[in-house]
Amino acid sequence: MPFPVLFQQAPAPHFPNGLLETDAKAVAPRWGLLAVLALLCFLPRAWIAWHWDLVWTDSVTYLHAAEAIERGDLHAAFEETGLNIYPVILCGLRQLGADWTVVGTWWSVLMATATVLPLFGWVRRQFDDQVATVACLAYAFHGKLIAVSVLIIRDPTFWFLFNVALYLLWRAATEIRWRLFFAAGLSIALAVHTRSEGWLLTVPLLFWSAFRLPAVPGRRRRLVCAASVCVAMIPLGMAVVNVTWLRDAPRWGLVRAAHVEIVRNWLGWESTRGEATAVVPPGTAAPAGGSPATMTLDIDPMGFSHAPLPKELCKFGETLVKSYTYLLGLLALVGVWRWWRVYLRRDHQTLLFMVLALLAMIWIRNTQARGDIRYFFPMVLVSFPWIGLGLLKVSEWGARVVSWWREPKPATRAAMTGVLLAAVVVFGVSKSNTNLASARFMRQHAELGRWIHSGCGANRTIVGNIIETRLVQHYSRGNVVGYVDPRSCERSDVPAVVRAVHPDIVLLWSDPPSRVLWMRCRATILADRELGYAAKQLPASCGDVAVLVRVR
Repeated sequence: MPFPVLFQQAPAPHFPNGLLETDAKAVAPRWGLLAVLALLCFLPRAWIAWHWDLVWTDSVTYLHAAEAIERGDLHAAFEETGLNIYPVILCGLRQLGADWTVVGTWWSVLMATATVLPLFGWVRRQFDDQVATVACLAYAFHGKLIAVSVLIIRDPTFWFLFNVALYLLWRAATEIRWRLFFAAGLSIALAVHTRSEGWLLTVPLLFWSAFRLPAVPGRRRRLVCAASVCVAMIPLGMAVVNVTWLRDAPRWGLVRAAHVEIVRNWLGWESTRGEATAVVPPGTAAPAGGSPATMTLDIDPMGFSHAPLPKELCKFGETLVKSYTYLLGLLALVGVWRWWRVYLRRDHQTLLFMVLALLAMIWIRNTQARGDIRYFFPMVLVSFPWIGLGLLKVSEWGARVVSWWREPKPATRAAMTGVLLAAVVVFGVSKSNTNLASARFMRQHAELGRWIHSGCGANRTIVGNIIETRLVQHYSRGNVVGYVDPRSCERSDVPAVVRAVHPDIVLLWSDPPSRVLWMRCRATILADRELGYAAKQLPASCGDVAVLVRVR
């Protein structure tokens, strides 16, 4: 069916349940349509990537992990991220000879673009070509996804693996083919070791396979055995990697220790208070009660403060809505409302179970640390069919209004769908200028790091009052050696870490609730003549931060 003709038809009132079919229906490849969708997906991401020159905070973490892999330090490589394939990918990209920020950015763009291919594949098999096309166009111009698609982080790679796994799982369950289950298991294993949300893919694996059993009485044993092979691929793949490439690694890791700790804290099995370790350079005096090498500060390592439950619920809901964007979120609701019987059917109910599990995971994590809009993106990815259905339904309503409530002509339907798609494009592009909530934070820290490097030189020791200083350290080419304990400032004392480490630079960020506290801390440090610190004037682009430089 030609591309324009897809928009001339009304959306189907009902869609068959592939899990109840005796044999899966064959579908012809649509290479021309896929090429058009991939190009439309690539263009806005390439435009943003061309104008985006800022390293993201997490990018620095993956860079350090890749560097550790290159020098054979496997403990440092996976200490923070756990066993993860993204630093390995970044390590390989660095061997191409180009600047790592360039190859890392364009890898993310290509992965985000390639995601449209498996997305089209599984949506068209669950619905039809019309819904799949509109769903992919909505993905291509989703403003938040465009913004994240250019960052040197693991998310675009995870989106691709996530959708490849869904595509393979659906085909494996409906066609009951060994090689599809094997490939799906490999995709899940890779997704699990990219982002922990990959574990959610076990939900469609188990439920689609179970719901398929009644329709294939003669192939049940084959289906169960093939699904078991798929499940086994996750631990088997990890075991193979650990006994070969990672045979010298200090430990195996199927689940990240940090996530286990979050669940334990949420269940009340451990204290929710964290410790941050500040390294003390050799030759400096240790504070009272601290060791010569390190000292611990009893503060929340994420800088997170708990809010009342109603406020947390409101913030949770607001972030969820923003992850869809208001326009696409509304279209998703229209699609679910109009096709609610299809939505609650077993084949689609499975993804609803996965979404509920994701929301529970996000809520538990948010009780322990700051949330992030990216955690909701797997939910957005499985919602694109319903966004597409919602857009088609709204365009059908619009076409009927224009036709004075008569049956609209195919050209009228196509024109109305085109208008709505144009609105999605304009709205998405306007929200895709990397204007994420954290972008301002990143730019300020990058500017501060550059200012320190140009004004004070490299290899300076730095102490700050927030944990997240990776960008400052990266751009300043310095070394963050400690964190200020806010309780010492409440007592109007010089922070213990400053007196013990005597760093070259002290950074004190100020936010409205604690402005008086940090101003008092700044004054206390400057008043101590023996420390020898002086305040420096910063450009406004560096943000609201006081910089104290040791002058003697």
